Amino acid sequence: MEGLFAILVVVGIVAVIYIFVTVAEKRNLKKAAEGIDKEKVERAVAAALPGEYGYKTLYAHWEERRRYGRTVETSYYHYAIAFKPDHFWVMPLHLNGENVTVSAPSHYSGEALGYIDIEPYRTRKKDQLVVLDTRLYDTPGCLYLTLSACSTEPKSDSSFFNLLQQEECDGFYETLRSLAAQVNPSHSFIEEGLSHKKGGQNRKKALTAALLAFFLSFIPIFSIPAACYSIYWALKVRQTGGRSTGILVLAAVGLLSSIGLIVVFVLSEMSLLL
Repeated sequence: MEGLFAILVVVGIVAVIYIFVTVAEKRNLKKAAEGIDKEKVERAVAAALPGEYGYKTLYAHWEERRRYGRTVETSYYHYAIAFKPDHFWVMPLHLNGENVTVSAPSHYSGEALGYIDIEPYRTRKKDQLVVLDTRLYDTPGCLYLTLSACSTEPKSDSSFFNLLQQEECDGFYETLRSLAAQVNPSHSFIEEGLSHKKGGQNRKKALTAALLAFFLSFIPIFSIPAACYSIYWALKVRQTGGRSTGILVLAAVGLLSSIGLIVVFVLSEMSLLL
């Protein structure tokens, strides 16, 4: 009975957190629909690009973590993007109270780029673009800018504003695709290096999570998420031509062991009640 009570307490806490997050999200979406923050960004961009017309404006940001021993330092970068079908500008964005300003814009076109790495994330049901991660490389293959734009941008630690920018995300994605088709084929060595690097990073994530799932299989609340995380990244490794069979087996063992413990626990509690 004590075990069942503990489960109910945990479920109750999770439910309260879910309700709190849902209410906050709805409040932010309502503010985003009013378009006040979007107008601030657009005005700042217009002031930085006098004489330019016909562009669309997009807000983007990036979150970078650096580790110094046990200390983790997080830096947040904010950008305003003005784009047309064949080129775009990126300008660092600043918020001082209610005042939105941007620094000098940097211009990007096919001639200035060596490689464009685009990672779009879409909803499964409606196939809508929800997150657009972009990495821009120069011709030698050095990364010099990373951007992340969301179709729905709620205000948070990493985001200044409440924004709805589905149309802008779709438009910028098409601009990037068009530019990538021009510049990427002539710099294939950059793509090969990125593919190898991503495969190694994904393998490391998958292996770490699989080990956690295996050795913590007696704690299902930790093991099950770790196993699912491991399986996800192990499949990513396979997509890039890497091997991950051993990792998948290790994660599956941890997952099945945890599920087995839960089944045994529930059956034992039910037998006590009956």
